[in-house]
Amino acid sequence: MKKKDIHQIVRVNHAGELGAKWIYQGQLDWIKDAQAKEIIRHMYEQELDHLKYFEKVMQVRQVRPTILMPFWKWVGKTAGAFSAALGSDAAMACTEAVEDVIDEHYASQIRHLEKERPDEIELINTLKTFRADECNHRDIAATYDQSPSPLKRTLKKAVKIGVKLAISVSKRI
Repeated sequence: MKKKDIHQIVRVNHAGELGAKWIYQGQLDWIKDAQAKEIIRHMYEQELDHLKYFEKVMQVRQVRPTILMPFWKWVGKTAGAFSAALGSDAAMACTEAVEDVIDEHYASQIRHLEKERPDEIELINTLKTFRADECNHRDIAATYDQSPSPLKRTLKKAVKIGVKLAISVSKRI
């Protein structure tokens, strides 16, 4: 694994945590349900910690951010606001979908680093911690309202496609 690969991991994770920050901010701006708002606020605060970590790592390792940061901000805030405007069930469905993709994404990075760069102990352990946080967010969102609906299924599919696309693009640009 080359330095370029580590930079790619840091860049895409920074973009993802920035996107998560803005999704949760959009939800907080629009959500009406006080219980859901408190849950989202807690998740938002954890995402801010994740973002701060990647901002620090980017500076130390001299990693350039994705040039799409303004776009991801707009997309994240719009997705968060849209899902929250549909109600707490939709906001939690959005959160569940995002965090499900991020679970897979972090797991893949961890496996790759453990195989190719086991010397990156701090990064590996941090990714494991952040992955646990993201899985917790997903699990909380999944249990918030378990009633199935075509809208929630469609929203989850759309969000998952969008997050996978954002990851792919942010690796390169």
